[in-house]
Amino acid sequence: MKRRNFLLNFFLLILAFFFGYSIKKEGEKFSLQPLDMGKIKNEIGNSLDNTIGDLSKLGSNPGNLINTIIDRGLNVKDFGAKGDGTTNDTTAIQLALNNLQQGQKLFFPSGNYIVSNLTIPNTKNIILEGNADSVIKKGDIGNKEYLIATFNYLDNIPNVGEPFQLINLKLDGNNICNDVIILQNWNSLLEKCEIKGAVVNGVRITSITKNGSVINSTAVNNRIRGCIIHDNKENNINIFDTSKRKVTDIFITENIIYKSNVGIKLHTSAGTILSANHFYGHTDLDLYVSFSSFGFQIVNNYFEGSIKSPIKKVLYIKNFNENSSCIFSSNSIAGEVRLYSTGAKSHFLSTGNNFSTKDGVIKNNWNTNLIVNSTGDKFESQRPYIAVDQNWEYNSSSISKFIVTGSTTNYYEDIRNINGVITARNTFLATIYASKAPTTGTYSQGSICYNTMPKAGGEIGWICVEDGTPGIWKSYGVIEQ
Repeated sequence: MKRRNFLLNFFLLILAFFFGYSIKKEGEKFSLQPLDMGKIKNEIGNSLDNTIGDLSKLGSNPGNLINTIIDRGLNVKDFGAKGDGTTNDTTAIQLALNNLQQGQKLFFPSGNYIVSNLTIPNTKNIILEGNADSVIKKGDIGNKEYLIATFNYLDNIPNVGEPFQLINLKLDGNNICNDVIILQNWNSLLEKCEIKGAVVNGVRITSITKNGSVINSTAVNNRIRGCIIHDNKENNINIFDTSKRKVTDIFITENIIYKSNVGIKLHTSAGTILSANHFYGHTDLDLYVSFSSFGFQIVNNYFEGSIKSPIKKVLYIKNFNENSSCIFSSNSIAGEVRLYSTGAKSHFLSTGNNFSTKDGVIKNNWNTNLIVNSTGDKFESQRPYIAVDQNWEYNSSSISKFIVTGSTTNYYEDIRNINGVITARNTFLATIYASKAPTTGTYSQGSICYNTMPKAGGEIGWICVEDGTPGIWKSYGVIEQ
């Protein structure tokens, strides 16, 4: 009897499994009961809501798990990278890089990835992305030339590589490698990265392959945006193009750039825009430009000037392309801007800048072919315009001059409006303060020296009536007895 009941119950279990019934026991007997599928569905849904959130928020056509994983891209840890700060992750990360397909992303989870050297493959539109604390750091292993470099540069291919993006990663040269990252690509992006610790250059964008071959195409439309680039010994950014035409249309925007010898070194500048950057703590210069070319704009930056005393140097443009202009606008400058050009009919267009210290000045160095147009600039300087070459006025071939419209200087609360053409023999009228008329220095007619030790019956000050060193000065303004 028991054996027969066992077989019957077993048969009921099979029926329940295949036809969606539950089994109800009443005494020694079992019976089939239809399942309440609505109740089960609600219970499962409530359980899922408690563990992975509201499923309705996935939309009407959520992707399946496999497609979600594919869309997510690759993860360096899937290839064996540890990110523990001690393991050599070079092989694992390079394997992951080499497996990237066009348009695919490689993700670096939080961690400290020690590597020797990494090559970015010439695969179109790949993305390398991390978290805010994802670090790729140079170990004391491998080639000391670089931390990361692009394939075409390393393989001496004289053409630009495919576009790629590097986002939200910290790159640390660890004061071991010459360059942290070397690019020979076009339309590429470095965004929200921290780049530090190079012996020479933090970022180098180059027109020359590793063996010195000049590329045939143009490295155009590369962007460095929202990065922190610092403590790279020689140059934080080096745009290297001695041909002056192979690296163009560079966009360097919204970065914090500090602590190196030179902030940005530009061998070329055609189509380059520098905007909304903050420069400080550089030993020599915030910005060095060996050749100013067409479409060069320096706009809305904050230059704190070099820490090298006694002069805080901000910008030096070594030469200009003929018939070209550099737009220098809406910047805050704590120091000296120095210009030089042999290119005919070159212009430096300075508009709406704030030179915020008494050594803020535009200095025209021994030029024969440069016009500085200053419009609406504000200076806190005794002599905001300086012409080093004292022979301008006598050189009939020279076109160099300052053309000033509506600029002002505020020195010791003596505000002067500046308009007109200023040459070396007609430097800006100085306002100085001393207990006697100047006996040293070079001054123009109309410069004023206020008496700092006035007394009854004495003079208010002295005025320069003839240009010279120090010029001829006469007292003016008798003080009432």
